[in-house]
Amino acid sequence: MGCDIHLRLEYRVKKETVSIVDGNPMSNCEKQVYKDQWQPCGLTLHEEWRDRVYGMFAVLSNVRNYWDLPHIEERGFPEDASVNTKLAYLMEVVPDEEWGEDGEKFEYRSGSFIDTTRAEEWLKDGDVEEVKIDRYPQSKYRYITNPDYHSANWCTTEEMENCINTIFFNKEHNIYHSDFKEWLALLGAMKGYETGGFYECRAVFWFDN
Repeated sequence: MGCDIHLRLEYRVKKETVSIVDGNPMSNCEKQVYKDQWQPCGLTLHEEWRDRVYGMFAVLSNVRNYWDLPHIEERGFPEDASVNTKLAYLMEVVPDEEWGEDGEKFEYRSGSFIDTTRAEEWLKDGDVEEVKIDRYPQSKYRYITNPDYHSANWCTTEEMENCINTIFFNKEHNIYHSDFKEWLALLGAMKGYETGGFYECRAVFWFDN
């Protein structure tokens, strides 16, 4: 059975940055400390980016690591992920009375859904965990982990570049090889969000078999 990656990009204002008064470069600059939350990048907001290269899976999260390659730290799914990323990773538990036939009432909404009866069975068997997220102040919905997803992790732009070079870059001939184009495009997007030094970007990803 094959394995796929689900990946979302997120950005936030760097924790320490320079604020320019009125947008005038000639004004006095004041250094402020920001504690910003991670936000979803528009590039991957509505659909996970994915490209199946097992070598990258190995170095990103020790998945399908047939070659025993060194990999980045296995950190798990980040607790401070953006709401959009969490909704892509989790399943929404819908009350049975609202489910409707074959769940057609929820086709217009993003994410994965499960009826309450099945969710309670999975929770009882220990197959999933319930996760609290702040979606709306009066949200009546519950969320559980998706039993098909595993090996969640995240990486910085620098770590992504190091992983890509490990798998695709031939130092002897100074060229990229194999099916690198999508991964280099992804890296280019991450660097793009960080251009100017105001934002930092990260990739959050998980896998399914």
